[in-house]
Amino acid sequence: MSRIPITIIAGFLGSGKTTLLNHLLNVNQHVENKKRIAVIENEFAAAFGIENEILHQDKIEDIQNLYEFGMGCVCCSSSGELINALVEIAMRNHYEPNEKSIQHVILETTGLADPTPILQLITQGANRKGNDDIVQNYYLNGIITLVDAKHFFQTLSSLPKINEEFKNEMIAQLLTTDCIILNKTDLLTNQEHDIKAIQQFIHQYNPTAKLIQTSFASNIQPHDIFDLRMEGDPNPLQTNAIEQALKKHDPSIEQTMLIASGGYVDRVSVQQFIKNTITNNHAIYRIKGILYLKENPDIKFIVQGVAQDQLQILEGNRWDPDEARESRLTLIGKLLLTQYKQLEDQFKKCIL
Repeated sequence: MSRIPITIIAGFLGSGKTTLLNHLLNVNQHVENKKRIAVIENEFAAAFGIENEILHQDKIEDIQNLYEFGMGCVCCSSSGELINALVEIAMRNHYEPNEKSIQHVILETTGLADPTPILQLITQGANRKGNDDIVQNYYLNGIITLVDAKHFFQTLSSLPKINEEFKNEMIAQLLTTDCIILNKTDLLTNQEHDIKAIQQFIHQYNPTAKLIQTSFASNIQPHDIFDLRMEGDPNPLQTNAIEQALKKHDPSIEQTMLIASGGYVDRVSVQQFIKNTITNNHAIYRIKGILYLKENPDIKFIVQGVAQDQLQILEGNRWDPDEARESRLTLIGKLLLTQYKQLEDQFKKCIL
């Protein structure tokens, strides 16, 4: 039985990973020889039932398996869940006829995930001896890292320096990747100067990675990111990448969820709440959520935010008949848990 290729989509919080994934699945639906894809979704919002709303249902009809987990990173605390998902897919392929077997796995990691331990898992196995079920059934097809050009240096300055105790996730992602997608370049104030500065920084850590510039992740084509590595290719690691992989995440980066139930929330009030929250806490990296709005009560409204200048509220899926109609926001940033009660009280004030 041939081994299954795995493509890893990495990138810091808000860089455009899910937009890229949605686009790849949509393109796959409309090609003649579409692949049977299994998606492994390791996003913090998945733990709160939000990520599967952003990964549009109309684009996952042809996914053979969708695995979601979000209470930790697959590079560390959730590695066991990743192993279980991969073993299950391999077992399914063993019993399914060829015309139904999984042909490709796409893993979307959390924005804080380090690709190096995942690469080691796929290429060396969970036992690091290179002979377990993972190695026998899978090979690495490539690692793609998305970079938010607009907030690159701002976010980088808030993370630990590369020689400090905790992991610098952005640099760890750059060190171990085959393709870097410099996303949202249209939002740069001084585009030519800023792109050159980012490219020079990236080149320090990964001079060989393929670099693609784009304004929107959905402009990327499958041929740009698939088959970056072939079965049997060597998988070398930089010394810096191994050093970063041994470090722990900064414990001050936390996630929390706010709930407003018992009625509709006001769109303008929610927007103002998010703006105020980000203004008062500059180290909020990502906001995602579902809103229950009076303007269309049968539809879930999806909210996504990266800093103050990138906040969207868009229509999503319909509410299920037996689903609790409540508004939920998940926030990822520094020292959020100490502010939880205050933030939730303020969010509840948005209820009409």
